[in-house]
Amino acid sequence: MKANKTRELLKKQYLDALGEGRIPWERGWGGSRLYNGTSNHTYKGVNKMLLQYLCTERGYTDPRFYTFNQVKDMGLHLDETAKGNGIPVEFWSLYDRENKKTITMEEYKKLKEDDLERVEKIGWMARNYYVFNAIHVKGLEPLQEQKKETFDNSVLKHFTENLIRNMNVDYREPVGNERAYYNSAKDRVVLPPLDSFRSEEDYYAVQLHELAHATGHESRLNRPLGNTFGSIDYAKEELRAEIASSFVNSGLGLISNAVMQNHKAYIQSWIKLIREKESELFSAISDAEKIADYMEKIGGLNLKVEEEKSDL
Repeated sequence: MKANKTRELLKKQYLDALGEGRIPWERGWGGSRLYNGTSNHTYKGVNKMLLQYLCTERGYTDPRFYTFNQVKDMGLHLDETAKGNGIPVEFWSLYDRENKKTITMEEYKKLKEDDLERVEKIGWMARNYYVFNAIHVKGLEPLQEQKKETFDNSVLKHFTENLIRNMNVDYREPVGNERAYYNSAKDRVVLPPLDSFRSEEDYYAVQLHELAHATGHESRLNRPLGNTFGSIDYAKEELRAEIASSFVNSGLGLISNAVMQNHKAYIQSWIKLIREKESELFSAISDAEKIADYMEKIGGLNLKVEEEKSDL
């Protein structure tokens, strides 16, 4: 099977960062929506994670990306700095193995009605396309300066209160408590009081992380919980919750410097997990998107944007 360049690069970048003791997704990218400048499609999943990481690493401040052909179609050119800075994104399409061509979802639905035997020869196929940040496009109109969102504790307070109430989770902040955790057996989230944290941003970031765990309860998204600390399953759940809360943080414009408890131990377990079974990283990203979507919906955060057919 042909190697998927997007996933290979994301795996390498993440292992490099984790090897240096850094959690690569912890700061997100300032709440910006990364999108294709031609189709206006918002990048998601693995593409979103890779682009977010490289935006931070390379210092990109423009959220727009273009393929070489899209730049050409605009009558523009990539500048000399573009060389070596293309980023592979993955694009999934339905592929007819018998006729060796891609087909649309509409064509697939029609085949399901008319030709069930041929449907068995159709499957999903991933292709990689390179995209370039707008900074590398010569002559491109600069992005209209948008008003930057500032941290608004009233919005976050309203969102997390909605989330706790609508999830119907037992939430507590006992005086004198110094630990943040989710008890799956009691369906209970416990946090230190707000004044125990260095900042309100850190408080909300930790709160969202623990609430991400609580989405796994059987009454919600129903994931296996209650795993033993240090086990592979425990590491997987921490990976899901970390990435999911980073997605929600990004949507809220929340950037925190909070350091998760036992992060060094988690980092070592994540390195082992990704090296031994790389599919777990991509599975965690997929699960994290479902968790974040659930939290945003339950908390009343409206982040929906118009979908495009292409993910370029």
